[in-house]
Amino acid sequence: MKKHMYAAIGAAFSSPGVGKRRGTRVGAAISKGKRVLGTGFNSYKTHPFMLKCGTYPFMHAEVAAILAVGLDRTPGTVLSVARVTRSGFTAMARPCPACTEAIRRAGISKVYFTTDTKDTVHEISL
Repeated sequence: MKKHMYAAIGAAFSSPGVGKRRGTRVGAAISKGKRVLGTGFNSYKTHPFMLKCGTYPFMHAEVAAILAVGLDRTPGTVLSVARVTRSGFTAMARPCPACTEAIRRAGISKVYFTTDTKDTVHEISL
């Protein structure tokens, strides 16, 4: 799980950032077993799949990772989500309701996400 969270943190660092000050950098990684299948990060782009789950002005990292891997390859996988602050620390990255719905539709079995507490990761079983 640690390797997969590092992949999500790396994806967050790859993000140009979104929001008023471009300070929101969230990355996600989808894995199966020991292998990372794909990553994604927040962007201003959108996708019709996101519109099925909610109305947001930009695509969240979780949906970007799901689309990068492909809906046919996501059932039974694990999703790791990380938010990185401007100072480089991890922060709360619990998936929003729309992303949670997208995760359920994709058949992902577990979600790990960073919290505001340093080096703490929480798990959601779906």
